[in-house]
Amino acid sequence: MIQVYTWGKGYCGALGHRDEIEKTTPELLTSLKNQLVVQVCARKRKTFVLVNYGSVYGFGSMGFGSLGFLDRRVSD
Repeated sequence: MIQVYTWGKGYCGALGHRDEIEKTTPELLTSLKNQLVVQVCARKRKTFVLVNYGSVYGFGSMGFGSLGFLDRRVSD
């Protein structure tokens, strides 16, 4: 199993830890610990993770629908 660790600025929840706390050392992304991750794309305020069966997880800023959740507010 490939595990995902994130670190850096937590602005808008972009690290996937359900908070906005800056992580100065890599921290396991527990929400994906049982997934086989095959690709990650990280940007300034958002992150996308592709798992082996084709699902994509996205977290971070939702401004202008940038995570693809058009039914949610920026603060959700």
